[in-house]
This record gives sequence, structure tokens and C-alpha cells, in this order.
Amino acid sequence: MKTLILCSPKGGSGKTTISRNITVAAALDGVNVASIDLDPQGTLSNWWHRRPTDIVTDIPHYVFAIEESPTWLEEIGQHDLLVIDTPPSIYMWPEAVKALLLKSDHVLIPTQPTVDDMEPAVHWMDVVIQCGVTGEFVLNKCLRRGRSISEAKLYLSGYGPVCPIELTQREDVHRAAANGFGVLEIPKHPAAEEFQILWNHIRQRMRLPQVIVQDITGRDLAVNRSARVA
Repeated sequence: MKTLILCSPKGGSGKTTISRNITVAAALDGVNVASIDLDPQGTLSNWWHRRPTDIVTDIPHYVFAIEESPTWLEEIGQHDLLVIDTPPSIYMWPEAVKALLLKSDHVLIPTQPTVDDMEPAVHWMDVVIQCGVTGEFVLNKCLRRGRSISEAKLYLSGYGPVCPIELTQREDVHRAAANGFGVLEIPKHPAAEEFQILWNHIRQRMRLPQVIVQDITGRDLAVNRSARVA
């Protein structure tokens, strides 16, 4: 079981948006994935409860208190991947967050391409590196063709790896979430390609195996598999 943590000390960075869409992408790719909400605001949990009962994508969901020791990692069911959403006020629980980081396999640090957002992200990357965990910045809420993107990538690359795909500012991403969907569950959604590329990158970075099945001729096929569990 591998753990992917979305964390940043800055509010509004897009942790929950990325968490739910990465979880959906993994589930559609046939990965046995579960989401975990450590944020007292419960935004990820609220989205999960809004999901239609007839949707086919299976995403088990768990809720824990961030101040608890992460012994709950050993108590939940077996999954290939856990996607963990955290609150912005992570500095309030330094020991608990550090213990969680030490249990993680990879950390994504979302940030908008502004100095006010990137400076806290850079400071948090120092904490991740000190814990000996691999992490990378993810630029989020970017304006199309904005010069700020290249400038932000250059700035962040001086402090840690930067994800090769940035996420565009889109109102329709939140419309999907309002109905309990990930963008990849909506045909031809404008943001689907970006999140698919992001998931492909994460899967390779974390060395998660691709699900393989055989067709009726016996040939191996990569599969986008989904199933619903009540």
C-alpha cells in the first residue's frame, strides 16, 4: 500500500480539488484506491457524500483527526493507494504531521503561481525534504498563456521538483465537484486531459503498476476499470 499526501500551509491552494480528481483518475485506471480526509472542514468528505448512488467508480472513503498518530494507516482495509487530503493549518500539529510524512511515499504541494502562495509552499518543501520524503510542487489555478507560469516554475525549481503539468483555473471543475463527480467522470470535460496527465505522472513517479487484463484472444490489455461498492 502506498500513500500520497496533498499538503500545504496555504489555504486555497487546491489540495482538495486535486485529491478528489486524482482519486477518481486512479479508480478509473483500475487502482484499488481510497481517499482519506484529515481536514476538520470535511470538504473532501462532503464531496464524497454528494456522489450519486448509481455512479460506477468505487472510492472507499475514511475520515480521521489529523492530530491523531497515523496508526490508523494499519487499521484500514488493504488498498493499492491512499490519497490523503490535509487541512491548511498543518503547522498547528507539527508532530502529528511529521509522523504522517514519515509514513508517506510521496507528497504533492499545490500552489498558485503567486509569491504569496509560493513562499509558504517552499517553506513546506523544506520540511518534506528534512523528513526524507519525495515531494513535488504542483502549480494550480494557472491562467492560460500567462507568463507567470514559466516564472513560477523557474522560482520553484530552485527549491524542489516541479510537476511537469500545471492545472488551469477553470470554473467548471467546481461545477463537477458540486454534483459529486471528478472531471474524468464527465465526458469531454475541459479539465479532464490535465488531470489525466497529472495522474499518469503520479502513477509513474510512485511506481504504481498498471492494471492488466486479457481479452478473449488472450492478449494483455491495459484497462480503465471501475466498479461501485455501496
